[in-house]
Amino acid sequence: MIRTAILDQGTVIRGIISEKYEGICCYGVVISASCDIANEKIKKVYLVTALCLKEWLRSEVGFSYAIKGSINNQVSILKEIAKKYALDWTLLAEWNEKDTKKTLEEVISDEKKVSGFMEAYNKFNDLREQCKTQDKRDHTIAEHLKDFTKFIREIDSGKYSQLYYLPQKSYTKQNAEYDGLVVDMQEVSSIPWDLACQLITPGIDCRQLKPSDNVTMDRWKQYFFLPSQDSYVSVEGVIESPRREHFMQQFSNGFVRIGIDRMSSDDYDKIVEHFRDSV
Repeated sequence: MIRTAILDQGTVIRGIISEKYEGICCYGVVISASCDIANEKIKKVYLVTALCLKEWLRSEVGFSYAIKGSINNQVSILKEIAKKYALDWTLLAEWNEKDTKKTLEEVISDEKKVSGFMEAYNKFNDLREQCKTQDKRDHTIAEHLKDFTKFIREIDSGKYSQLYYLPQKSYTKQNAEYDGLVVDMQEVSSIPWDLACQLITPGIDCRQLKPSDNVTMDRWKQYFFLPSQDSYVSVEGVIESPRREHFMQQFSNGFVRIGIDRMSSDDYDKIVEHFRDSV
């Protein structure tokens, strides 16, 4: 039997790959049921993706989340002005500064109003540009710490159902008050049961492999972030109660809102006809 104190619902694993956060060493938080793990009734262990707070904010995805409100505010201002002058904002948003200003000057005679629009337009463009490179994102975070602090507080308060802040002290014995993970509830992945067991013993560690064992390495790399011969995957700990139940509750609340394609009336008719023909 697997020791559920180590591999359990709420186990935090460091060294998971992610399609959404490509090229970043991610964490995975196990969401499979404890009873299924304990009784070895499953073929896969399911995880949600997480990143340490700093890495998540510095990533293009995380940074975009954080400044989404600011971008939306600028877009609202610009849309209102464009609508007033019968301009198509979706086209203006894709134009360069010179062409946008030229178009505005053709329909707006008041120079102050043109300047006001261009000021909001340039702020919008600046925000978009800040997302594109690591240096620009780092600079923006450093310049607007209060805004990012507010955003982290909003995640922790449950404002964003797709995101969850998991303090490090909730799953390790370390008293790290300023470290934690941002869990992305929208990215669910899985690892095969045998690899999940291998995480516990003997471990997923490139240093244990023979250099010629390419088959094992290739299989590991399908699921784990192993960029070098010194790379390894580690089990960081298990989320303690009642934090674990709170975490799973938020995941469940978000999951039940996912829409699915329902059967058509014809499908229901066929089911009934099939039942009728079989009796």
